[in-house]
Amino acid sequence: MDRRSFLNATAVTAVTAGAAGALALGATPARANARRRPAQDPEALLGRWFADTYRSLEAMVADSGLPADNIRLGGDRPVLSENRSVNLQAGDPDRAGGPDRAGGLDPAGDLDPARTPVLALATGEYLDTAVQRRLVRYLEAGGRLLLSGLLPGKDMAGRPSTELRDALGLKPGRTLTDANRFSLSVTAHGWAAPRAEIRVPKAQLCTASRGEVVLREVSTGDGCGFDIWVGKGRAVVVTNAYRCDLGFWTAALRELGAVPGITHDARLPGVFLLTTADPAGGRLLHAFNISSGYAQDVTVAERGKPLFGGERLHLPGRGAAMLPLGLDAGGLRIAYATAEISAVADGRVTFRALGDEAVVAVEGRARCAGAKVSVEGTRTLLRARRAEFTVHRG
Repeated sequence: MDRRSFLNATAVTAVTAGAAGALALGATPARANARRRPAQDPEALLGRWFADTYRSLEAMVADSGLPADNIRLGGDRPVLSENRSVNLQAGDPDRAGGPDRAGGLDPAGDLDPARTPVLALATGEYLDTAVQRRLVRYLEAGGRLLLSGLLPGKDMAGRPSTELRDALGLKPGRTLTDANRFSLSVTAHGWAAPRAEIRVPKAQLCTASRGEVVLREVSTGDGCGFDIWVGKGRAVVVTNAYRCDLGFWTAALRELGAVPGITHDARLPGVFLLTTADPAGGRLLHAFNISSGYAQDVTVAERGKPLFGGERLHLPGRGAAMLPLGLDAGGLRIAYATAEISAVADGRVTFRALGDEAVVAVEGRARCAGAKVSVEGTRTLLRARRAEFTVHRG
């Protein structure tokens, strides 16, 4: 969908592509639904929220002088082990279109571990047999798989299909829930430990023929989280509704070889980062702090090396910022800035500070009224203590 179609849509319906375990968003024009949708219908509200959010993002990008249609999430240097989605059905020879080489599949229609070294997939009871076989071949060839959810046992027509769980050596048993005041809990073991016992709403208990059990249900002692080698590959399988514990999921991904490219030292959960890039390779760091009411000051590193000269970024609670990294604007080469760009003109760039002090590093000579100026190698560093300030070339 292009951005104009997106902005014209006011209702968004989420549908699961069960055969691939993906999530798709489909837009429906407002007129077709206006008469049969109540004013507070959740889908209509979600659609308006997405449209408003997209307009805001488009406006922020336009303020920075970057073409929104050309921005690439992740930039030329990916943020997290080349994050991208993969269409697991695209290479199925029985389906129209054939192999999808751009989507991470090789000419034979299989996932290539060299191009997609780590794959994360949410599953349920139903998963297409062709997809299961493709995942098994991917593991046997050296792929790393993070699987979360019920183990698939049927294809999309409801016929028995156990190829994936058979390859993993897992035999499902009972599925427990926290209904009727039953306190369902799991404990961590192996590389997942030490970690506190936690409540979960649902757990599928399984027996493993090999590998390591990393999560166990307390009342039975049975496994509901596993680390299993399959051929040359490895799978971490979580068959319980484990909470959003960043430490646990990060540890699981690290075990599989996926290491975050950009990191931060926030004290509280809620800060996440990504980058976008223009065609020339100039980047913006998008820093989000979704913590309600908690401002945070963080430092950011990329593959262990400090960004922004090690300066701290001030992120207000429930706020976000777009900060330049190696970006050309107004005839200036901005190495980095801890303030947002608010206006660009020939020979000058205006910034909006996030906190009491902002730092702008420019390649070559630059000046700013009222700013403290210093030189580091070929860069001019300007420290300003105003809410808005303008940096001039020369």
